[in-house]
Amino acid sequence: MSSSGRRPRARGPQPWLTAALASLCLGFGLWAQHATREVEARSRAALAVASDYFGLHPYLAPPPAVVAHLGAQAIETRRALHQGDLRRRGAAPTPRPLALREQAELDRLAARSEAALEALPARRFGLRASAPEPLAFAGHVLAHAGWLPLAGSLGALLLLGGILEPALGRLAFGLVALGSALASAGLFALANRELAEPLIGTSGLLAGLLGAGAAQGPACWRRPAGAWALLLALGWLLLPHGLGSDWSLAAPPGAGAGASVWALAGGLAFGLLAGLGLRGAAARRRRLPGAAPPAELVRPRLERALQARSEGQLERAFALLGALLREAPDDPDVALALWEVGRELGRNAEAAEALLRVVRGELQRGAADSAIGHWLELRRAQIPVPRDPALLIRLGPLLARAGHEEAARAALRSALEGAERGDATAVSTRVARLARELDPEVAEQAAWRALGSPSLGLDERRSLEALLAALPRARAGAPEPEPPVEAPAAFPFYPGVGPGAGAAPGPAEGPQWVDPRLLADALHSGAGPRAPEAIPASAGPPLEVVEAVPLELAREGLRLEVPGVGKKRLRYAAVGAIGVGAVSGLAREPVILVDLLLDWRAGTRGPLRSVRLRSDRFDARRCLGEGGSASEALQRLIEELLARTGAVPLPDPSAALGLPFARFGDLRAYEGAVLRRGGDDSAGEPLLR
Repeated sequence: MSSSGRRPRARGPQPWLTAALASLCLGFGLWAQHATREVEARSRAALAVASDYFGLHPYLAPPPAVVAHLGAQAIETRRALHQGDLRRRGAAPTPRPLALREQAELDRLAARSEAALEALPARRFGLRASAPEPLAFAGHVLAHAGWLPLAGSLGALLLLGGILEPALGRLAFGLVALGSALASAGLFALANRELAEPLIGTSGLLAGLLGAGAAQGPACWRRPAGAWALLLALGWLLLPHGLGSDWSLAAPPGAGAGASVWALAGGLAFGLLAGLGLRGAAARRRRLPGAAPPAELVRPRLERALQARSEGQLERAFALLGALLREAPDDPDVALALWEVGRELGRNAEAAEALLRVVRGELQRGAADSAIGHWLELRRAQIPVPRDPALLIRLGPLLARAGHEEAARAALRSALEGAERGDATAVSTRVARLARELDPEVAEQAAWRALGSPSLGLDERRSLEALLAALPRARAGAPEPEPPVEAPAAFPFYPGVGPGAGAAPGPAEGPQWVDPRLLADALHSGAGPRAPEAIPASAGPPLEVVEAVPLELAREGLRLEVPGVGKKRLRYAAVGAIGVGAVSGLAREPVILVDLLLDWRAGTRGPLRSVRLRSDRFDARRCLGEGGSASEALQRLIEELLARTGAVPLPDPSAALGLPFARFGDLRAYEGAVLRRGGDDSAGEPLLR
């Protein structure tokens, strides 16, 4: 058991859609009860008026509603009394024209009572096969004939939904339920074209769920809960027919008897077909390489592993969980179970990797508190973990905000130590900024490491130099750290610093360099380097741009689609610099431009050639073959390009990686500020192969 006290539970997705549908039916039933009382009161009042009118004119033919209200015996008694009164008085019978007018009035009064009943919820929302309304094909599911049919239907719905929704998935379950309701209503309407009594209730929907569950095979009904759900739901659907009643019709007993069987048949047929289709699709998906198994297959295997653990078979439990985690790498319950069993067996490396999976998943879902709790649990276990700079940089600020400053400092130190050569500059820059207030020593070390990279942009360099000047160690004149061991340990020439200050490098002389210790002396003495003037967009050689769409990061180069030309390949070694910026004015929203510069050399007099990628014309997720958000995928694509090409990131590493992207008001400003001219006179190789 972990120190947090959380035991993994073998549970699938919660059946929220089932609960929502049941709640909707229950709420409709409560409203329908209130509405029914009001409608029946209006109908009774209208019927009482018609009955009173008949009482004054008993010689008329009473409508069926009046007969039902007064009773046949009372009607005959009134007629006999009326005939006796006529004989005693010797009066003549009512003239026929007058009797006809009075009969029409009686029928009108009785019809008002019948018309009032049309406002009953069961009649408004039920499906009349003789005059079907489009909304009634789905709305009939909400109306029920009374509390007993409603209670039984909701019980069957909760039983079936509790089993099928986690097994099929929320979307598939919802589509099966909706399709079953529509199919049952459609077959009912086709088979009973003259029937006026409306179809109501969830019987067709339940029949569809029953068919979908039966189609799932042993995976669904062989388990006790699934078998009981199917049997009870089947019994509930057959019960009214065994009692000689029909709860699926808003009609008096006996009217339209057997008509709702067509609704059951339509729902059952649709559910069986949909269930078989979903089962086949799941089987094909499981055969795909790297496909995660569905929840209904993960849960039983997790239960077996937890059972083996409870019986003391730790090695067997560990093997089961390891195999399951390889198939379902994003399941937090499996990873947590493996963490606990691995700790008990002393397999700390595997246990730590499992818990790190949980932490990464929680950070992706935005569950920062849970991620912090599991990270602190890992620290308390004192298990060495693989250094993941991206994860550690995300955790550092979260830990600091949560009050765990020591853990935050340790995370940032580990991120700096674990930075690989390809991303060392970007990681060091991030750590320097994040650790500025939290750990000045780490911030200074990270800043110097970033400044040791010749690819660092001018703006980023000036920002880090200002950060160093503001750190307490720098002000106190602390001993400077040794320069980075990377070669060449040098910076581009800055006017005003080092030998030859004040003279900019000539176009034919190549770049000049200054030793970092001279720059450190200038910083510690308070004399910061001066930035060169920004190059206007019109300065330097012309820019030749080929717009393309990236297709694949192949081993030999970047595969591209050039509009009007076709598919081409760009060698990574041909890219000398990569410029990135968010440019307004190209579309309704700012567009991220990624320029792959091929002639990035000093002293160019020929055109500067670029392959330009526009973020509004491709999806980086397709190029990388992975999921996530489009913006994150674009950042990962740029990071991969920088790593594979070894190109200079422009305008600086952080902005090139989107931390954040530099913004420009128009294309001219972007090209002038980011695509600084360089190169030589050679025409070079063709732009694309």
